[in-house]
Amino acid sequence: MMFARGGAVAEAMDSAAGADDFAADAAPSADSGAAAETSSSSDGEEFSGTNVQEEGVDEADTVKATADGFIYVAGTVRGGERRSDGSYSDCGYRLSVVRDDPGGGVELVASVDLEPLATTPKAMFVDGDVLLLYGSADLVYESEEETDDRPYWCRDSSQTATVALAFDVSDPTAPTLVRRHVFEGRYVSARKIDTFAYLVVARSSWYVTPRASVPFYRDETFEDGFAVDDGASYAEAAAAAGPAAPICGCGDVTYVSAASTNLDDVTVIVALDVSDATAARTAPATVETIAMRAGDSAVYASRTHLYLAQTEWSGYDGGSYYRTVVLKLRLDGADVTYETIMAAPGRLLNQFALSQGPGGELRVATTSREPDGAWRDTSNDVYVFDATGERVGAVTGLAPGEEIMSARFTATRCYLVTFVQTDPLFVIALDDPTQPEVLGELKIPGFSSYLHPVNDTHVLGVGRDAVAEGNGAVVLGIQFSLFDVSDELNPRRVAALTVGDRGSESEALDEHKAFQLWSREALRAAGVLRTAGVFAVPASLASLSLARARQPDNDYLATSPWASGETWFQGLLVYDVALAAVGNVTHLPEGFYAGNDDGDDGWYGTASSQYSGAHVTRSLRRGADLFSFSDNHVFKTSLDGRTVAGTANLAANASFEAGDDDDGYGYGYGYFVAK
Repeated sequence: MMFARGGAVAEAMDSAAGADDFAADAAPSADSGAAAETSSSSDGEEFSGTNVQEEGVDEADTVKATADGFIYVAGTVRGGERRSDGSYSDCGYRLSVVRDDPGGGVELVASVDLEPLATTPKAMFVDGDVLLLYGSADLVYESEEETDDRPYWCRDSSQTATVALAFDVSDPTAPTLVRRHVFEGRYVSARKIDTFAYLVVARSSWYVTPRASVPFYRDETFEDGFAVDDGASYAEAAAAAGPAAPICGCGDVTYVSAASTNLDDVTVIVALDVSDATAARTAPATVETIAMRAGDSAVYASRTHLYLAQTEWSGYDGGSYYRTVVLKLRLDGADVTYETIMAAPGRLLNQFALSQGPGGELRVATTSREPDGAWRDTSNDVYVFDATGERVGAVTGLAPGEEIMSARFTATRCYLVTFVQTDPLFVIALDDPTQPEVLGELKIPGFSSYLHPVNDTHVLGVGRDAVAEGNGAVVLGIQFSLFDVSDELNPRRVAALTVGDRGSESEALDEHKAFQLWSREALRAAGVLRTAGVFAVPASLASLSLARARQPDNDYLATSPWASGETWFQGLLVYDVALAAVGNVTHLPEGFYAGNDDGDDGWYGTASSQYSGAHVTRSLRRGADLFSFSDNHVFKTSLDGRTVAGTANLAANASFEAGDDDDGYGYGYGYFVAK
């Protein structure tokens, strides 16, 4: 059973899942796509944008599109020898520019190889004529000392660096580098509000030479721009920047009281002006440097503030406990200012467990454990802090023995999913920040890892089906759930669909930017008449029956509830919000998952799409057209995937030289040397 390239086989989706479609007996008559999404338009055609948490706060991602029909893709391209499992032996890193022809196909019009810039791409923003690309590199310290008698943890070593590349894309067919920033420390996250981009960098210093109490920074500006076509000429042009220097003076560091007394780590928040190419080239980077580790657990931003969350563990009377420390910083254009710090018992799941309310209050959802309790002695809590950082309200002790799997806040509500054997969905009222209260609860099999508001009365969940096993549960296939929360005292699941068996995966389970939802109104404006909105998620589908058929003598597959199926599809799945199948798109060639029977021991090996160059991870929509993205390809198809309008090969003319990255797994190359 195999999806055709670009084909739509709704029957195959359902039969492979081994589950029936549920009728949406209370499906919404209209949906607004209530969760935020950045977008752009051109000649009446719209590009959907990155699926973001807060309206007006863009989040850096690997795919961005502009109003004039250009798509920018930053990431790995793969090539070299094709291995037996379908993966390529080599990879490189590129910024690719693809032009969409409304009514026509797509074309690769430019590519920038990032090896000369020593940059492994992470994510980017595009704003007008400026593209700001974040990446990582290895910062290698040069030492003039012939011997080094210091302890091994203080000797010369390498440190991860974050690179920010500013390109002038006024001519998208010829991106021109105008500036390169190099920050000592690893990339954590980034946001963009209006014309300012905010970068969070963390430096761990305990294992490297303490050359400075604050991170190094190097600023390379190219007055006339620089076309990246020759590594040697770039190095010569960059030499004028001189050596790296401390990013700020020691007196400019902010010291805060944290759960941990360890001050070895430094967090830097960098504001960069991307209002136009001139500002991107000349405006100084402004920084706020904080002497503590922050942001590892989550980074969240509203239009006015940035929140950095760090979950820390401390010993206590022979037991242990977690607590989450949250730093609050004000964002005002180029100015980033530390305001306060707050702490809540328990650990944080991700950024969606944080939300700033309409009155400036911060809402935090955590899973906590008693200091002397067993690993199952958990409960779940929602805390509210006022604008000064004082705790003013809480609802605690939810779902004892379980832990939070997903959270989503609106202006006055929190939807919380916990799990151990079943999935309680809590509806929590936050109208009065000082007295949050649980309104309703729903218990169903499985759990949702991501919650997406469809409108004021419906929430869509992406997660997993599960069955009870002993004191826990066995996680099964990917599950989509539509919840009706119009009666907040009695929330209901009005539609559910499980696709794939145990072993199925989706990037959308862990990365919200892999999820897309397009409202019915937006589709109708593009001439697509549908009764409900449509969503898309990348997925790998596994079939247990297929695995058993290929390995009939495997007793584990035949009897164990923990057995996983064989993957038979990877690509983009498209459904409407009532969970009716719309279509699918795959970039893999026909027969990719045909398998390889070794014969001697009965072991049956199948291909892996992860490093094949055709593993789909993102999607966008423009008008009635669907765009799907893998390492090496951009596909433009109809919304149901039946019609392929065009494809672009992002690896075109790429050279994969021996020694660049021979293992093909994308660990990066290139070093920046600090003198």
